[in-house]
Amino acid sequence: MITVPPSPLTDLELALGSVIGTDPGTPAIALDEFGPETPRTAVRAVIRGALEHGPCFVAFSGGRDSSTILAIAVDVAREADLALPIPVSKIMPDLPSADESEWQELVLDHLGVTERIIMEVHAGDEEIFGPDGIEALQRIGVTYPAAASSVVRLARETSGGTLLTGSGGDELGNAANSQWAARALSTGTAPWRTRLAARLPVAASAARRVRTLAKKPTDYFFVSPWLTRRADLALRRELATLEGGQSIRWDRRISGFARSKHLVLTTRSLSALAAPYGVDVLHPLWERRTLAALAASRPFQGYPTRSSILEELADGLLPIEVTRRTTKADFTATPWGPEAENFIAHWDGSGVDLRFVNPTILHAQWRLPPVDRTISSIALLQSAWLNSQR
Repeated sequence: MITVPPSPLTDLELALGSVIGTDPGTPAIALDEFGPETPRTAVRAVIRGALEHGPCFVAFSGGRDSSTILAIAVDVAREADLALPIPVSKIMPDLPSADESEWQELVLDHLGVTERIIMEVHAGDEEIFGPDGIEALQRIGVTYPAAASSVVRLARETSGGTLLTGSGGDELGNAANSQWAARALSTGTAPWRTRLAARLPVAASAARRVRTLAKKPTDYFFVSPWLTRRADLALRRELATLEGGQSIRWDRRISGFARSKHLVLTTRSLSALAAPYGVDVLHPLWERRTLAALAASRPFQGYPTRSSILEELADGLLPIEVTRRTTKADFTATPWGPEAENFIAHWDGSGVDLRFVNPTILHAQWRLPPVDRTISSIALLQSAWLNSQR
């Protein structure tokens, strides 16, 4: 019998495989919280603190975000005469869709970095029911993100140090793209075609937007087809309330993101899993100091794209083809392995909340080829497995 801590996810979030809303214990960001400074100055200060604490490692996949963090860390270290950060990269020869070795080499050559740690990961090595995944489930239970146990391998390699990640680029990019047209329209900077085509809810009251949004099927209903109609209705209400009350202002969206359960639970989970190895996990793009500077730099209009944010932070340290690349590695297949497949094959439909989950559709989703499965179903798989061990 396994006894595990209660999950921080609500029953609805567990069915969804994602989290909704903000963390009530996290305060909003004040634009003057760290004094006046540019985003570039803020992120460099955050990274310098990690370098001075030493040793410092960077979880470096070769993607835009981790490349940006590595480039800034290398530049700060050289400027301050500190030890260079050591990039730690996973090489996945069995998963071509996750291979970014060419991008890694391009960035490392450009930065003149020669010392690195390479971890060769084969299919099944990071599966959710492998040794690391089981240990993580027993220690912290079903948490968010569900595949957080993959950080354990990185923590073992960087024992006693600080591990910098590039987490945050996707979310900042989404915040930049969301309502950009509305903000540009309000300031008169949008091209006339954009102004003509825009259909913006700016003039609508929050209550009216809530009523309108609550009638629309959620994107989650299509991405997570195992959700019941009851789940979709509950999601509509929650998401409509959140979206209906959101401001189009960039600074308020960033402040909301700083308090999001997504950010708070992700940082807590990764820190908890790395702690036994004496590793401090730091996400410079998610640090309050960085977010406060980004919010204050352009409080209303913000940034048009993710690339524009990364390029301002990196300030010419990376080739444009890196910060503006459109390709991305696909890690969908990495959490699956023989233990997970065996459990799926013998699963009897128990261990999930039937109010929100249709077990027949969920089982059909799990029986798809791993590359076609929805990653958001992993939390339910973990929950079902834990239920089977009681």
